[in-house]
Amino acid sequence: MGGGTILDIGSGSGFPAIPLAILFSEGKGGNEIASPHPGSAPHNNTTGEGEAPAEPSNKISKDLDLAARQEPRPPAPTTNEIPKSPVRFILVERSEKKAGFLRQVVGDFGLAAVNVVLGEFPHVVKDQKVDFITARAVERPEKVLKGVMPFVTTGAVYICQSGDPSRWLRGMFHVEPIVDGWSEAGFRRGSLYCVRQKTGE
Repeated sequence: MGGGTILDIGSGSGFPAIPLAILFSEGKGGNEIASPHPGSAPHNNTTGEGEAPAEPSNKISKDLDLAARQEPRPPAPTTNEIPKSPVRFILVERSEKKAGFLRQVVGDFGLAAVNVVLGEFPHVVKDQKVDFITARAVERPEKVLKGVMPFVTTGAVYICQSGDPSRWLRGMFHVEPIVDGWSEAGFRRGSLYCVRQKTGE
């Protein structure tokens, strides 16, 4: 996926949006993400308390000397210099407590491409342009589907996991079941469908 915006409705605990945001954050050029525990000490490879690290062998010394004479490489990004992900995430959550939790996670992991929006869907995001929509666990899927349709008619793809949405849709939309490894193994709760607007028919 080269870019775009993913809208996650009723994010709750942040699945799947938060794991996806972390994946995209790490995947662009090996960028590191900020540690959720800033005060934790880094791992070391010493064999005991107070022991000094072993002296490098002659071969390692020669390799280091050769590397030092080569052209310097640009410095790798630090945990405080996280480039913006090409994929943006908008997480809509109506519970203030859950939205607070999501914002805490976003801050802890330095996910600059994630925006948590407190309020009811679709009113709080009606002016947003999005490319993909997810809604993993919602109380009234038919109501959410009604709010999703204006986004789909302008080009968005809706990944639905709340039963077959074709029973609530008319013929202007494609509804395609998605069968993946999780579905075949019985790990997925419910079925997964891809909803998009029909074109060229």
